[in-house]
Amino acid sequence: MKIEIKNIKATIDVNLPYYCKGSIHFFKIFSQEKCLMINTVKGGEAISIVYAGMPFDLDDSAGGITASDFHDKFNEVLTILATK
Repeated sequence: MKIEIKNIKATIDVNLPYYCKGSIHFFKIFSQEKCLMINTVKGGEAISIVYAGMPFDLDDSAGGITASDFHDKFNEVLTILATK
């Protein structure tokens, strides 16, 4: 499914699900409105749902990655959160 994501800078066409990352975040865009964000900052690890334009609003984001890369990081952060 191809969707259009509008943010402050531009309109971006992506196929869902779309995986991308920045310097400290990993994203899985799963709808036109929402995406899953993983914060990988040591001590501040978090998993949350944010609006789908977030990866493209951050200056360092939107580099495409594979689903496997995303899931590896998701499991890593989930393990860290489970031990807190």
